[in-house]
Amino acid sequence: MAPLPAIPALAADEPEVATPPSIEYSLRLLPGDPPAVEVGVTLSRTTGQTTEWSLDDWGGISDPERSVREVRAFDRAGQPLSLSSPKARTWLVRHASDAGIRLTYRLVSAHAETTGDSDTYYRPVVTSQRLHLIGSTALLYPLALDDEALPITVKWLGFADAGWSVVHSMSAHPHSFSVSTVLSKFRHTVFYAGDIRLVPRDTPRGRIQLAVSDSRWAFRDDELADLAVQVIDFERAFFDDPGTPYFLVTLLPVGRYAAESSRLGGTGLSQSFAMFASPGHSLRANADAPTRGFAGLLAHEMFHQWNGGTLRLEATGEPGREYWFSEGFTDFYTARVLVRLGHLTVEGYARAISDLLATYEASPVRDEPNATIAQRFWSDPDVHKLPYLRGFLVALLLEHELRRRGGDRLDHLMRELVERAAQRDRRLTEDELFATFTDLAGERTSQRLRALVEQGGMPELPRDLLAPCLTLESVERPQFEAGFDVDASFDAYVVQGVVAGSAAHRAGLRDGQHLEGFDLHWGDVERPVRLTVRDGQRQRKLEFLPIGAARVVPGFVVPDPPPSLETCLAVL
Repeated sequence: MAPLPAIPALAADEPEVATPPSIEYSLRLLPGDPPAVEVGVTLSRTTGQTTEWSLDDWGGISDPERSVREVRAFDRAGQPLSLSSPKARTWLVRHASDAGIRLTYRLVSAHAETTGDSDTYYRPVVTSQRLHLIGSTALLYPLALDDEALPITVKWLGFADAGWSVVHSMSAHPHSFSVSTVLSKFRHTVFYAGDIRLVPRDTPRGRIQLAVSDSRWAFRDDELADLAVQVIDFERAFFDDPGTPYFLVTLLPVGRYAAESSRLGGTGLSQSFAMFASPGHSLRANADAPTRGFAGLLAHEMFHQWNGGTLRLEATGEPGREYWFSEGFTDFYTARVLVRLGHLTVEGYARAISDLLATYEASPVRDEPNATIAQRFWSDPDVHKLPYLRGFLVALLLEHELRRRGGDRLDHLMRELVERAAQRDRRLTEDELFATFTDLAGERTSQRLRALVEQGGMPELPRDLLAPCLTLESVERPQFEAGFDVDASFDAYVVQGVVAGSAAHRAGLRDGQHLEGFDLHWGDVERPVRLTVRDGQRQRKLEFLPIGAARVVPGFVVPDPPPSLETCLAVL
């Protein structure tokens, strides 16, 4: 046998590979009324003589520094270092070369109340009962290291002494934990502490843990945990994903108690997603429109672990131009997952798609180009909806053409795109994605879909778009009209934006009334809106049907006789 080749010795002047610096985050609960949290950040080693620290402009929060107080910097010996803030969300520390530095600062709630507005709950929430923060808007980080894989340690200090439970997207350890991961991924996580209850579920694809606070829910903790496991396991199986050893789902109460509340939001994060709902929310709320309920929220946010997580589309120009794919395709699959899990009936799917078509057809920004989404996504409610609607239509039309050609369905394409993305270290470009559409669905279809994405407008819908399951018809549909500014009123608990002559106005709703309770099923013109308002010293209960003017719009109906569920599952 020939001898193995000798391993060459390391040349004397060849430098050894430097070990990466480490970061430690400590969170210390400071008693008070209201309490605060002191954050400490220790960076073991620096390069150069200045280090720039930052907070993210994330989730529509452009001024996260509002929650940060008393930022200080120290060297290894505890001596103060020069610190300045040359621009928003940025702190510059001057220090000796190859130094270890530590920053400290206090986190406080920027708002007096955490409402159903994401501007309040995407920021740190620090109250006498709980702490909730998302790292992107709460953790200062060294900007130059954000894309580096680093050893990171987290320490919870003072929480156990106060009787608070703690949990994090990457660990439920009550005192401290360490991970090695990319810093930007670590910051895209949730920290939750206080009067929280932990409900673990062990599955073949890893542990899923629910963390929920408050007791005024219209469901048991285990019911929500079971729903989360069902959705997460289904989607992991869809992508043949082995899962992670640990995955966290959190629920934070926001706003005031309202029986059968319909205020619900959430966001997907690293190894987790965070949900926000008004106390009193039921798992059956929006039962007639489950894409708007807990099941839909779970299905949508979990799907982002792959579409928007593993698979990321490169924005052509400003960030936001890719939302038609990351949000619209995810909405398409939210409805598909709910049908396959039995949470959405065929009739319910028909209503949901008909509502989507009616909303898009009537949208005042329907003909706006894709660039508008990047510019006004967070500032214009109509533009905010646009990529969800437009991307759903693109997925629907692409699936129809793939089915017409007799090839693989969109499911196969999504799995293949995710698998490819996991094997590469860069994002998928829009040109590459549409080239794939061309290969599978033809040049004409690909060009039509790209024009819809880039230029907007109402596309021509094939009559057999969802045949033989559903029939496309022109139908006269009464439009849903709440008759008042729902979001602004629910956030302020004061009625705003009442439309003169609307059903709400005729029922007695007026601007300035204090809102004490509500029951509203968004998009459903057949279920009454019930509001409890206070007008001076008098409490009033108002009820009305949220019906606006009727319009002729494209819509889907179940044919008579109805097709079998098996037939529909081959299409929907």
